[in-house]
Amino acid sequence: MYDRGLQPERTLLAWRRTTLSVGVAGAVGVRVTAGDLGWPVVAIGLGTVVLSLLAYLLAGWRYGQVHSHLLRTDRISGTAGRSCG
Repeated sequence: MYDRGLQPERTLLAWRRTTLSVGVAGAVGVRVTAGDLGWPVVAIGLGTVVLSLLAYLLAGWRYGQVHSHLLRTDRISGTAGRSCG
């Protein structure tokens, strides 16, 4: 038996905090250094923001998959729930 949804939810929240932090760091980096270093820094910063947004959305999608699987089967998917012996 699993902990009904709490572990996947904690994982989702951790991924979302991480992606938001990376996105904010990219945006702040652009704001602080764009005037001195020019367009390459803006491109890198915007790329960071876009990738963090993609990871944020992907984490939510994956959470939905795992959560629905847990509710449907009452089992953990993959190798995490299997015994080693």
